[in-house]
Amino acid sequence: MYNNLKTLASKLEETKEDFFLYWKDSVKESKLNYPDIEEDITEYGSRIFEATLVNLRTEARLHEQRIVEIGTEIGFKRAPEGKNLETVLDVFVLFRDRLWRHLRVLAKNVELTADEVFEIEKRVDLYIDHVLLSIAFAFISTKEQAVIDLIEKTIK
Repeated sequence: MYNNLKTLASKLEETKEDFFLYWKDSVKESKLNYPDIEEDITEYGSRIFEATLVNLRTEARLHEQRIVEIGTEIGFKRAPEGKNLETVLDVFVLFRDRLWRHLRVLAKNVELTADEVFEIEKRVDLYIDHVLLSIAFAFISTKEQAVIDLIEKTIK
């Protein structure tokens, strides 16, 4: 399976531009929008994509820390700007969905068994879940801190 993962990761890397066009079109069709959404797609999406390639190519678990850092950065950046958490999360939920659709197409050319496809899907889903959870955690903790700061300011 490990060689199949590496092969699939290589095919995914070769079709990176196609994937991003597919994801961008999906975001536009879904009418998700906020200022700097393009930055989230190009900068953060690219970093998540690259980290996902590492996830597919290696058995090491160190990459999970990198993906959490990316999600945390997104959450800490978007929360103070007043972005809607659901909208930000939906952009990256679409990332996961479109990535999976893209991987399924690529997997047909790699001769994967049903068990291998399931294992890859589980691995990618759990990995992207780390992004979503870290975005939400950073977002919520930033909002909580803002409320605490406001209360402290009001008391003084």
